[in-house]
Amino acid sequence: MNSINQTSPTQVISAYLKRYLGKIRPVKPINQSLLRQAHALLNAPQVSEILSAQCERELGGQNSKVSTAIHPADQMLTHSIRVLEDVNQSISQYFCVALQQYRALERMLRLAFPHGLQDKLILDFACGYGRALRFLVQSCPARQIWASDIQEDAVNFVRDQFGVNALVSDASPAQFQPGRKFQFIWVASLFTHLPERLFRAWLVRLYELLTDDGFLVFSVHDESILPAGMRLADNGFLFAPESEISALDSAVYGTTHVSESFVRSVLVHSLAHPDGGYLRVPRGLADQQDLYVVPKRQQSLERFDAYRQGAWGWVERAIAYGVTQDAPTVLADVSGWAKSLDRDSSVKAVYAEVGGVRYQATLGIRRPDLAKAWATDFENYGWELRFPIPRATTSFVSVMAQLDSGECGLIYFGVLDPKQLLELAPWGYLDAASVQDGHLHLGGWAAASSGRKIAKVVATIDRVEYRAVLGDARQDVCEVLRDEGYRHSGWHVDVPAAGLRSPVEARVVAVAEDGAQRPLFEGPIDLNSK
Repeated sequence: MNSINQTSPTQVISAYLKRYLGKIRPVKPINQSLLRQAHALLNAPQVSEILSAQCERELGGQNSKVSTAIHPADQMLTHSIRVLEDVNQSISQYFCVALQQYRALERMLRLAFPHGLQDKLILDFACGYGRALRFLVQSCPARQIWASDIQEDAVNFVRDQFGVNALVSDASPAQFQPGRKFQFIWVASLFTHLPERLFRAWLVRLYELLTDDGFLVFSVHDESILPAGMRLADNGFLFAPESEISALDSAVYGTTHVSESFVRSVLVHSLAHPDGGYLRVPRGLADQQDLYVVPKRQQSLERFDAYRQGAWGWVERAIAYGVTQDAPTVLADVSGWAKSLDRDSSVKAVYAEVGGVRYQATLGIRRPDLAKAWATDFENYGWELRFPIPRATTSFVSVMAQLDSGECGLIYFGVLDPKQLLELAPWGYLDAASVQDGHLHLGGWAAASSGRKIAKVVATIDRVEYRAVLGDARQDVCEVLRDEGYRHSGWHVDVPAAGLRSPVEARVVAVAEDGAQRPLFEGPIDLNSK
């Protein structure tokens, strides 16, 4: 059973893109119930098992198990919960971004010092509550790691939780005196927030803290991801006094975009660094932020061409089918997107693991919305899979994306609760669209659980509403979902094609008898397609 691919970004990808590409919205109160559920999920043994398996341990790693503790005030988790309003997605985003940061840090470290990290001192500056540190201590002894942040409770947390050396930073760069120099300084998502004065001052101060054989690696928002309608100043810098961390003064911590020419000018004129003696990795951190590699002494940086980011992806939808009340199982339906962040590789497989059983996803689902967002001609980022789970108990699922290079990355994990998933009804698809006898024919299926019925399906074509005919036989749906309750779940609607110009904008919504509703499709339909 094939579906016409939904083309509009879901809540998750919209929130993800808005976070980096759009104006940050005013902070809304956090749902305390979701926050409590999120922290409860952290205690599930499967979480630590999955994260520990993902962490690339190296000789000298200190911990045998990745800590899943997150500080109650960690803004990276609370921000995700505010935006996504979903426990599984929020926890997944927190740790998947953490793994991206850790792998970037770890791989840059190994490229900087290919002969080993013996006695090398590492500073994670602006470390926050240690989202990447929890993984770094697996591959590098904690005694060699220093962590610093301006938030004192964050510094105390990373020291006590991960065993690293920790010190509180200062609002004034000149007052930051760690009492030592470092071979490697990592700064993720700090220069993405600083006004120009502090951008320059902190870059100078951190460069001063490098040993002669040291490397400074930091991330920025490049001008290429500026929101529409915004422009850099003539010097290549733009600061907006807004960020996702409301507790920090927006005058000194907002959202910053820069051009490469601006960064180069700071390196050359403020640091007296040789022109061209640095490396820029466009979108080298989580496919959003540029990474800059700046060595203290001039040297070849060709070895950093081997830097890889790996797999990236997301689960946008997780629902369950189960119309028949006495069925012992329901069918989980999970879908999303996946991509390689490296140009020389592509996604080979996406799979879910549930209770020790692996289920392969169908790949190649068209996602023109993502292609547009990422300015690429390739569209087949989407994937979908279905697998049975017990109706009466919860199931823990993890989703992985595997590249043809052999690399494999975690893109989602969480608890599937059939009761909650079934309450998300109605659901269904638009899976047929064609022009016949002067009409645009649309067809699909829709259903609801708990004995409820579909009251109506409404198709809106170029802002005009058309009500669908319900009750079409759909034996194919019954066979795929293994449930005879879907026998008459089909619907169809015929729209006069006269006056319609391709492509038409369409939105199809299913409404249950209790008023619950859900879009089945939203996006353009090509009237000329076969």
